[in-house]
Amino acid sequence: MSRYQRLYIYMLLGFAIWFLIFISQILYFSTFSTSDYCWFSSCKKKFSVSNISRQRHRIINSNEKSILARIHHQPLLQRYESYHVNFVRLTKPRTSPKKYLIYTCNQPCGGWGDRTRKIVGAYLLSLVLNRTFLINITWPCPITHLLEPNFINWNQTIKNLSKLKHTTIYNLSASDNDYREVVSWTDIDVIFFKVKDLAYYSLLLWRDDFYRVLHIHYGLHRSTLFIHTVFTLVYELLFKLKSHPQSHIDEISEKIHLRHLSCAHIRIGKNPTNPNDVVFPKRERMNTTVIEFLKNISKSNELMFISTDSEEIQSYARKQFRSRLLSIDGIIRHIDRSGKKLACDGLEKTILDFYMISRCHTMVMSKSAFSFWANTRRLKPYENLYIYCDGIKQIRGPGDYDRYPYGRC
Repeated sequence: MSRYQRLYIYMLLGFAIWFLIFISQILYFSTFSTSDYCWFSSCKKKFSVSNISRQRHRIINSNEKSILARIHHQPLLQRYESYHVNFVRLTKPRTSPKKYLIYTCNQPCGGWGDRTRKIVGAYLLSLVLNRTFLINITWPCPITHLLEPNFINWNQTIKNLSKLKHTTIYNLSASDNDYREVVSWTDIDVIFFKVKDLAYYSLLLWRDDFYRVLHIHYGLHRSTLFIHTVFTLVYELLFKLKSHPQSHIDEISEKIHLRHLSCAHIRIGKNPTNPNDVVFPKRERMNTTVIEFLKNISKSNELMFISTDSEEIQSYARKQFRSRLLSIDGIIRHIDRSGKKLACDGLEKTILDFYMISRCHTMVMSKSAFSFWANTRRLKPYENLYIYCDGIKQIRGPGDYDRYPYGRC
């Protein structure tokens, strides 16, 4: 090796050593607050932006801690802490500017059980598409009379909506063609989502690009993403009762006070109370069967709660249980299959019944979306759980739960 080659190698080594020292000094001094060592006004102005940035960062951290503290004190959300869900990101999702997905119900669109499962699916789709999620339910009357945002601000007003490009989606499946359609929505500002069912939900689970967003950014693993598992998480992040209906729930809950509460949702279908409802065969004896069952498995000091679509069944339950029966005042009507005025009058009782079921220790479900999703909001949804399927069958765990979807037995 010549003298010049050795000199060249030494120069390279020297430069490498100098560069490492330079980088280490930068890293070391970056840990200090530069503004503390700045005495000139021009310098202080220069670093005022970074000070503001740090202050904002501290505020953000404070807000995040506040969100997590609130979540930790809500029992129905606590159960998801072990799943390592990214609560902060779920409550403040990544969204593109002026891009919205609005779950819309301004005409008959299903009962409360059907609506809430579609809302959950629509919210998860909005996360995948980086769109702000909004809810606009005005049938049979505005839902904002009874519910308000809990962690996610779903009732914002869009400015200059008429100037934004929009479309309404009525049908969506998990087919390749519909997947390509969803991907093509990038040029559309506002999606009015009126999809009737959850046929598209498999897109969220099995399309890798969609699932990757939910998993990496929001901590939602496939085991959490199945609709009956994730339902309560999304519902609780979205909704809380307004003060007036909440006071009714608090008042009736005070009567429980550590006593066992057995419940049933008895939906018989078409009856004098709901003459426009569908006919459900083989439910003629459901009222007597379920109420006798509850009487046999309960103790004399235990309380009862019956949610039903029939005023006759409510009266029958009152005669059987007398003072043991807790009840929520209001007219009984299907919120989608009654006249608009009657349906609106029955909306509050429908939603309060839905919330009341979450406090039940024993539950007998009907083959009904309302039963199915109300039960998932119980603290222990598989404990003391039964379903009426031409007779009463016990559900012992998630496997049985999957065998008895709300549409059939």
